[in-house]
Amino acid sequence: MPARDFEALCSAMALTQTTKKLSLQLIMNRELQASYEHWWKWLAYALFSKRSNACSSIESVIIPALVQLTAAEVRAFISIVTSEHPEETLFGTPRGRVDERDATLTSGAPIRWQFDDKGQTVLDSQLLTLETAIPFVRTFSDDGECEWVNVLL
Repeated sequence: MPARDFEALCSAMALTQTTKKLSLQLIMNRELQASYEHWWKWLAYALFSKRSNACSSIESVIIPALVQLTAAEVRAFISIVTSEHPEETLFGTPRGRVDERDATLTSGAPIRWQFDDKGQTVLDSQLLTLETAIPFVRTFSDDGECEWVNVLL
């Protein structure tokens, strides 16, 4: 599964209201990828972040074929679980002056959705707009001044 699809899955899991028992088949091929720190951060966000604790209906998780985690992967996982601002930790963005909060993305609002290999916005990419409003987006790293705000759908 591509990383962005796993990120989208984890973002949805953090807000699910229809799942109580979750079973994940995680296959981590160390020959293809030496570290899965990024993946473990997202899984921690989906299952144990402040937002998932407040919003998600997931009560139990089974990962039957869990392989050995590296020390770096455990540290990555714990960094999200213990973070006061998990979205900022997850994306490596600075602490905003405005606290993170849930909001509604209004219809027609421009969205920058393409990112480079370092997770930075591709500024010259085409903007995306949606015809309907999207509730429950999470704002974070808001400096209170810029017209653009980081959101997690």
